[in-house]
Amino acid sequence: MQKENGFTLIEVLISTTIIGLVVYLAFLAQSFFLNIWYSNKLLTYVAMEEYRVHSLLRSAIESVTEYSITDPESEKAGAHYPFFNANSTSVEFVTLSSVFFKGSAAAGRFFIKKNSEEKTLSLIYEEAPLNATYIQYQGDKIAYSRSMTIADELSKVTFRYYGTWEIVWDDELEYYKTIKRWQNVYQGKDRKTTPDIIEISLADKNGDQTLSFQVKSHNPYKGAFFSNEVQPN
Repeated sequence: MQKENGFTLIEVLISTTIIGLVVYLAFLAQSFFLNIWYSNKLLTYVAMEEYRVHSLLRSAIESVTEYSITDPESEKAGAHYPFFNANSTSVEFVTLSSVFFKGSAAAGRFFIKKNSEEKTLSLIYEEAPLNATYIQYQGDKIAYSRSMTIADELSKVTFRYYGTWEIVWDDELEYYKTIKRWQNVYQGKDRKTTPDIIEISLADKNGDQTLSFQVKSHNPYKGAFFSNEVQPN
């Protein structure tokens, strides 16, 4: 009688178990490496997006211009001053490098938004195209039409400005000397100029961060684009 060749039930079960274990381990390895890849990809995207936003904001702030305005009292004397309104919680200016309206000047504003439910703060940036906005008097309300969130879930946000504090006569040198210092409030009407540096300090659960932007409003190449008043279309 010829003996039949084949596998016993136990051998089949053992083989099936081994194959299943190998497939399971391969699946775990694939999931592990895919999670790492997606996590790194997400972190890279977040970092690149953060860098893009900061670059746009830096360009906007460095291009702040001394857009000239007046008010009823100053207008009688023919006096003008730069549109720049800033304190420890917000800053408003005119920039030649718009974030949202490329190729045109814009009115820009940073401000702090309170999130009552989460008890946190958000840093918001807004803009309005200047060709549709006529800024004549300090205190005019600008109709901002575009906005973006710079940072959220913050516990603290503060602004401060480095620039002209006062101009005094130096008897020894016989000329007017400009004294500069850090300030929490900076008004174009009072200082007759824009600050040299705008600094924004942020605090969240990951720690503190300071964004420092240099204002280059006195760049001579921007003189060709300067206008005392821009009439609406």
